[in-house]
Amino acid sequence: MHEALLLLFSLTAFAADWPQWRGPNRDGISTETGLLAAWPSGGPRVVWKTNGLGEGYSSLAIVNGRIYTQGQRDRQEFVMAFDAKTGKKLWETATSRDYRNDRGDGPRGTPNH
Repeated sequence: MHEALLLLFSLTAFAADWPQWRGPNRDGISTETGLLAAWPSGGPRVVWKTNGLGEGYSSLAIVNGRIYTQGQRDRQEFVMAFDAKTGKKLWETATSRDYRNDRGDGPRGTPNH
């Protein structure tokens, strides 16, 4: 079983939301400015991380300081929300039964806000 791991790296601030798969326009293009030209030696500082999200291939949606994603544990899929600054899980709700597939189990969608 593969366990999902969510990491949030140190960034200046979340200036723009990323409300759906591949961003605001679903094109994978960020309009953020002031980003680093290169990673610092040793990589960016980890602000927080979490595990135990379960299986799946869900991406993230970020809206109003909250991060939304999906996971699957046991025989249940969930949608969950985290505080983007602290990593605290704000809520989790069951959505559907588990999804099993020979190429990997768990949800494949991204919460859309």
